[in-house]
Amino acid sequence: MKHFADWDEQTLDLCADRFTTGLDREDEVALDRLANRADIEEFERALASVHLGLLTEVEAPPAEFMARLEEQGRHHVSANAADGRTRGRLVAFPSSALAWTGWLVAAALLCMLIPFGDSQDDVLTLRDTLVADASDLVRVSWTATEDAAAAGAGGDVVWSSARQEGYMRFRGLAPNDSSESQYQLWIFDPTRADWEAKPVDGGVFDVPDTGEVVVPIDAKLAVAETALFAITIEVPGGVVVSERERLVLTASP
Repeated sequence: MKHFADWDEQTLDLCADRFTTGLDREDEVALDRLANRADIEEFERALASVHLGLLTEVEAPPAEFMARLEEQGRHHVSANAADGRTRGRLVAFPSSALAWTGWLVAAALLCMLIPFGDSQDDVLTLRDTLVADASDLVRVSWTATEDAAAAGAGGDVVWSSARQEGYMRFRGLAPNDSSESQYQLWIFDPTRADWEAKPVDGGVFDVPDTGEVVVPIDAKLAVAETALFAITIEVPGGVVVSERERLVLTASP
């Protein structure tokens, strides 16, 4: 996938519309095929920064506050970069820009300094919170199929319908090349019409290595009940309806 600076006009238009007027389901699927989630989120932050930069009637924050904020950001990025837990980048802003964009740009600076949930530590914390707090938690282990990508794979999936939130944990799942294929989650909800043929798309994702990986579930539709979770291998960006030619993992509550 290309960085948003190298996107074509169609991808830029779709992403801009997503954060302004909104997209219908067909356009959302098209955007998911054209760009990965990390680049879409980075585009959103850049768009927000540009918007904030146009604000002129905002009180400037104290210099001491900005200096402390920048120092905290540098410390965060340095500490996490040392062990490879984050892909965040430190972005320097001219002091003049900080003066005329004021307090709101301080918030934007904080967002740029501290990445949004990029590290596995962040995702693990969210997962642990869900496991501890969700009264309707569903937790089930993965069962590997005979597909080569699943050889020796394990882990579990947790889900809360009340919160519409869940996380997948994998160990030993074969790494993928996102330019050739991606993993995709399917959630079978028996309360939906034609649910066995058309399960809910739980999002596409990549596995960087065979170690433990925790991935947030990105359900495209509301899920009331869970009869089955299934992982397939699909084309980059995923599909709307899977042929399930390569089914690698399943989990049944």
